[in-house]
Amino acid sequence: MMPTRWALLAASLLLGGCDLDSLTDHTDEARRQLSNEGFTELQVTRSVNQPNQYRFRGRREDMLCTGHLEYADSANTRSYTTSITCGTSIPMTELEPLCESGSNGEACEIAASALRDAEPVDYTRMTHFAERACLLERARACFYVGVAMERGDRGLPQNENLAFVNYSRACDAEEPAGCLNAGLMRYQGEGAQVQHDVACQFFQRACNMDYVRGCAELGQCYRDGEGFERNFDRARELLERACTAEVGIACTNLGNMYELGQGVPQDDARAFRYYGQSCSLDYQRGCRYAAWLQLHGRGPVPNRAIGARVMGGFCDRGDAGACLDLGVALHEGYPDLPQDRPRAYNYFRTGCEGGNMPACRNVGVYLRGGLGGAPRDMSMARPFFERACAGGVQQACEDARG
Repeated sequence: MMPTRWALLAASLLLGGCDLDSLTDHTDEARRQLSNEGFTELQVTRSVNQPNQYRFRGRREDMLCTGHLEYADSANTRSYTTSITCGTSIPMTELEPLCESGSNGEACEIAASALRDAEPVDYTRMTHFAERACLLERARACFYVGVAMERGDRGLPQNENLAFVNYSRACDAEEPAGCLNAGLMRYQGEGAQVQHDVACQFFQRACNMDYVRGCAELGQCYRDGEGFERNFDRARELLERACTAEVGIACTNLGNMYELGQGVPQDDARAFRYYGQSCSLDYQRGCRYAAWLQLHGRGPVPNRAIGARVMGGFCDRGDAGACLDLGVALHEGYPDLPQDRPRAYNYFRTGCEGGNMPACRNVGVYLRGGLGGAPRDMSMARPFFERACAGGVQQACEDARG
């Protein structure tokens, strides 16, 4: 949100002997007074209906401001009051004509920002002002336009190619969120083929602007050797920086490094702590990974029952991999999580329905062997083996031929 400032100033000018005719044009004097208050790029006009009032717009402390200065005369004294509004407090009735004049990109950007923060959001109007501001080289506005085009639900048709162009424009104008989103689009292959090297360059630009989410993604580039030579020390440094700044994905990826022993001693306890930190930041993958460690008896205080309960919740919410993991644990059985193959079978079926190919193979295994209350029927099992085989599970290909 752009900064907001209100000010109400009052002063008295001793003008001994001066002509205090209220109809005198004080435009130049008003401009001097406003300059003394720290305003630059001033435009001052005298009100037609209130001759002692002078409307203005200008900049102070790098913010666009509007307002009016009004004189009041008495005896040998002329006093003035100044009402000033800066940033998003400027009413839309003033911002809109400033924007539509065709040259004030900042007014367009402030209008877009104000509409974005309103409830409910009028995305059509917001995007209209953002487009105008972007054409006038306002970086944040180009980012808004990119979001609208990527999503296709904010007043513009979806166009991933143009979304990337606008994110890139925002990035070139040093808007770090534009760098991040341009990088994510190239990393995920949205609107173009996957280009990890290009993506990681965008993440580096965002990180160089102290945008910690960009540092988190850059850390992943170094960890996985995508776009840069693999460097676990640099990856850990970047992920620690972003995790300390409460970026959930960074805490998760840092935990993953400790779980796998990537450039650090393997340490389940530290991995669990980082996953838990990520989970507390509402990054659900961190919760999922912490539950996986518990489910496999690898938490600092192993408790498979808790891990199973959390993993079951993820399965219920559509995480097919969680269904597989919980099914495997229930198939095996442990002292603190008794074997329950009927439940395992149900979880495998749910996982398969959600597109998890190993889960499909396990459904076939249960049907082939009549496990967990499933009917023993190879003709029923074979389609599950074939589906898993087509999905890349090699063992299922052999199972299907059996």
